[in-house]
Amino acid sequence: MNKPALLSSFALVLSAASLVSFAFADAASDASDAKAAADAKAAAEAKATEAKTNTAIVENGNKPLTSDEKACIDDNQPKPILDANGKQMIDKDGKPMFELPPARLFDRKGTFIIGAERLFGYTTTSTKTAQGAFDLTEKRSQFGFLWSSPETIYSIPRLGADYMLSDHFSIGGTLGVATSAGTNDAGGKTTDAPSQTAILVAPRAGFVFGSGAIALWLRGGFTFYSLSQKTTVEATPTTPGSTTKLSSTGFAFNLEPMIVISPYKHVGLYLAGNVDLPITGTQDGGASGSNTQKITNIGVTSGLLTWF
Repeated sequence: MNKPALLSSFALVLSAASLVSFAFADAASDASDAKAAADAKAAAEAKATEAKTNTAIVENGNKPLTSDEKACIDDNQPKPILDANGKQMIDKDGKPMFELPPARLFDRKGTFIIGAERLFGYTTTSTKTAQGAFDLTEKRSQFGFLWSSPETIYSIPRLGADYMLSDHFSIGGTLGVATSAGTNDAGGKTTDAPSQTAILVAPRAGFVFGSGAIALWLRGGFTFYSLSQKTTVEATPTTPGSTTKLSSTGFAFNLEPMIVISPYKHVGLYLAGNVDLPITGTQDGGASGSNTQKITNIGVTSGLLTWF
């Protein structure tokens, strides 16, 4: 083979090698681009799933689930939250997600709770009044339904309001007012019967254990009360008329553990134990002047709650 032919063959071989090299390079580039696109798609899908998981919405105000709500899912057998493919969704901590019954959400931070309290129940009250060298103790038991005598100060129905400062922890209080008055008719003559007015204010704090359809709410605080009574005796031909006023004030510690049953959204019924222990108290007026008076109350009562 002469020299020009040899050079021409060598050039052809180099050209073929270059073409093969370029082909392999293009194939590798295409594979790399495909892998990058697949990785980007997987990352986008993972991010979308995480966003959907972290903002899963349930009933009751269209609010995201909290970690505490996710943990309280066993008692009511809730339904799993499913994605578009019918698979149960997973939260950011790797736990399965469930729809929570609306009734369990009254202990959520920011919830405002209104209660009609001590509407009915059974109570026993002991009133100890110091009178000179001895103490006078009066014990009274009462079953009430929507009403109570002002004398049984701790049994009167009241309006309560509580606010959840954080999940499970609440602050609030109650206000109660009761009054009674009447007349006596004897021999065609009408006179005023003794009248009574009672007012109490009770600030408190509480903590909720569990947040399902049945929950335990422990509440405790202090109660200040004022009770006034006026008795008028009309004058007769032989005796002068008179008006006697008695007033009692007191300060007590109260403990109120309750079971809250909420079968419907935003509505609950409670059953509570009530313990009201006196700290201080006085009674003013009457023939004996000012005396120390302490009222102790123990009972079981019920009422209604609503929240929003």
